[in-house]
Amino acid sequence: MLEVPPSFFFEGAPSGELNASGFHEPDTSSYVVDFLSTNEGLQLNRAFAAIKDPKVRKKILDLVQSLVAGDE
Repeated sequence: MLEVPPSFFFEGAPSGELNASGFHEPDTSSYVVDFLSTNEGLQLNRAFAAIKDPKVRKKILDLVQSLVAGDE
């Protein structure tokens, strides 16, 4: 038996906490829930999901992104 606590083997190991540097992306789940909680968000999501052609979905995404870029 080694007679040491388990923490002995993990000294200096990362704590599992994320820092703000690097490629860490912010949690957007609350934004998605907020968006889908609106009538417009729900309607848009349902309509977009009903589009079967991936090329059409891509064109819609491009259109929306260009509209957002025009507002900046």
